[in-house]
Amino acid sequence: MENNREKIEEAKARAFDLYATDQFVCSEAVLYTINGTLGNPLPAGIVRLASGFAGGIGNSGHACGALKGGVMALGLAFGRTEAGASCPKLLPATRELLDWFAQSFGSCCCAELTKKRITFGGNESDRCSIMTGETAARTMELILKYEKMSSPGILLQRIRQTLGKI
Repeated sequence: MENNREKIEEAKARAFDLYATDQFVCSEAVLYTINGTLGNPLPAGIVRLASGFAGGIGNSGHACGALKGGVMALGLAFGRTEAGASCPKLLPATRELLDWFAQSFGSCCCAELTKKRITFGGNESDRCSIMTGETAARTMELILKYEKMSSPGILLQRIRQTLGKI
């Protein structure tokens, strides 16, 4: 159990730092962090998939990029690998992440979230850094919860098997 807690805290700190130091945008930081925490089952270039989600999709202010990065990371863990394949863990885990995010931060909308100064204090970067780190941590918690394992070995094996089919 301690190992899982360490992975969760590592994900939180890493995603926070990647965003706070302008190395990655929110969506990239979450996906990159979870991929790394799981032992890089996919090439680091996977982060490119998340690049356009910054600022609520192309700075439009729509759904938060950190949340979308978490959803992509859950897809990495539990998504389909073949047409018509079952992915029974993905939708419940995704819904749990969405519900947690909305309850924790008061909205899923980037434009609304970046206006909230009372909840997070400081400037936009501070709030977004916090949301990015917390979302990476919650995403890692959900991966561990739904996979019900003490290490990511089983998940890594499944992802590597999937990559062999591509």
